[in-house]
Amino acid sequence: MAEITQFTILLGYRCNFSCGHCIVESHPSNSMELTPEETNECISFANKQRPQWLSFTGGEPLACYSDKIRYILDRLEYKPRLKVVTNGSVASRKNFESLLNCFGFDEVQVSIDKFHSKFCRIEDLIAFVQYWKKRNTLVSIAVSLTSPRDVEAIKFLPEELRALCKFNKVVRMGRARKTQTYYEPALFSKADLKGKCLMIEESTIVYVPAKGFSACCGNLIFGNSVMAENVAFSSIGLLVQSDFYKTIQATSFLEMLVDKKFENDPSNSISCNLCEAFFCRRYQLDQN
Repeated sequence: MAEITQFTILLGYRCNFSCGHCIVESHPSNSMELTPEETNECISFANKQRPQWLSFTGGEPLACYSDKIRYILDRLEYKPRLKVVTNGSVASRKNFESLLNCFGFDEVQVSIDKFHSKFCRIEDLIAFVQYWKKRNTLVSIAVSLTSPRDVEAIKFLPEELRALCKFNKVVRMGRARKTQTYYEPALFSKADLKGKCLMIEESTIVYVPAKGFSACCGNLIFGNSVMAENVAFSSIGLLVQSDFYKTIQATSFLEMLVDKKFENDPSNSISCNLCEAFFCRRYQLDQN
């Protein structure tokens, strides 16, 4: 198999927020998380493959799964570069610096937008970003969009922090689909359908609780349960031998436009939505 640059571990679905757009439908009482056996499987995989980057996501990794992160890091037999995707809410704690000092993250992605600002003070989020910047950590700010107007959500940020923002269009998956709070393009456009899936371009593998190893972190694995069986596997060997992995490795987004009907749906201008349509057609499944 090709060298894996990044291994992403979804620690669990518990989160101290309950955002209306959440693709994995996280909330404070969601108890689904890595089992001890799955956690050890992730450790074993990381030690064997030694990816350059080890990334933690959720749920909310820092507020809800800091002990699990420590458990994993204490058992690694090498020193990867570390990344965390977080809502930054730990900055509201008085002792948040002592908590974060335990982790030598090389990259931090924090969400600041209209969804997350309902649960966390903007002042705390700014303090969180500045904490990492002072330590020369690579920081990015993820801003979720349901319309072009949502860009205004960052107008309260200091100018030097606005430059760190990366804008993501909310896909029609998870809670976003149920609440209809996803990005809806007015017309179909190929402008954003460049290259291949970022997971493939960045040589990333993800492990998802109760599902396994996958090369998808979006619509396919968190949507249709039957589809998830086609894209997530109990071992890395089964994944790389699968039709899904071979296909997504070889196929660009423009090459996924095999059915002209795809272009009749403006939402397929968003790569994750198009990928879902393509694989639903390939595996003869209904698209939710």
